[in-house]
Amino acid sequence: MRKYLALLATAAAIAAGTVTVTAAPAHAALRNCTGETAYSNKSSGTASLIGTGINYRTGPDHNTCTSLGTWNQSSGYYLYLWCYTYGSYVSNGQQGSNVWWFGRRSGTSQQGWISSLYTIESGTSNSDQC
Repeated sequence: MRKYLALLATAAAIAAGTVTVTAAPAHAALRNCTGETAYSNKSSGTASLIGTGINYRTGPDHNTCTSLGTWNQSSGYYLYLWCYTYGSYVSNGQQGSNVWWFGRRSGTSQQGWISSLYTIESGTSNSDQC
């Protein structure tokens, strides 16, 4: 019902010409899909990837957050880990995790959220929580 009322209010504002669209900051697209997840570069840790076709996402939820693309395990590439948070539970049938890392892939500007199920971390600590 709330979504319906919000949609009606938005439609009324558009019809009245009272909606202003502004450019969002670059980091605004990288958010938890159900609300803002703050992140900052708290970690000096890195991670190598496990597997291929691993989605990196707009937020720490594999059900509702959009995939920004995929990363593959490959030599010479790793992730700069910024911070972690708890999100949706991801399982491969044998093990699982609800820990998600925000990071950037080395040698690129690609950044986003990735489940820790697909990472082998190095140089991280509990103080790296977002």
